[in-house]
Amino acid sequence: MTDEEQNLMEAMTMAESLRKYEYEGENPTADRRRKIKNAQEAKRQVRYLKKLKVERRTLQKQEVELALQLKKLWNAHDQDRTARNKKMLALGAWKMTALRQKAPTEPALATWLVLRGRKLEKLRDSAG
Repeated sequence: MTDEEQNLMEAMTMAESLRKYEYEGENPTADRRRKIKNAQEAKRQVRYLKKLKVERRTLQKQEVELALQLKKLWNAHDQDRTARNKKMLALGAWKMTALRQKAPTEPALATWLVLRGRKLEKLRDSAG
């Protein structure tokens, strides 16, 4: 038995003996009352310490769980950022490819539009 459990047992025994004396109408001595009060206080203290232990364990478990959750969130954030960067690089590459393909066709298109405009003017003049 640990000291806490032993103190608890003593406190319970003394509390029972106090009840016995009060029930039988006897008056315990001041020394006995002091011991009983001390035992009761020890009993309260043991309960309080047990409560603190349970609370400490609970908080430690929560700390571990929250640390894992935070780590998962950071990993997800990093993966999202990496994917976004890759997407931006790919988009930039596609944009450059499109610009390279478009560059040679623009002068040809401009020339075609000019020639078409002249042809339409000739058709209007000859029709009119």
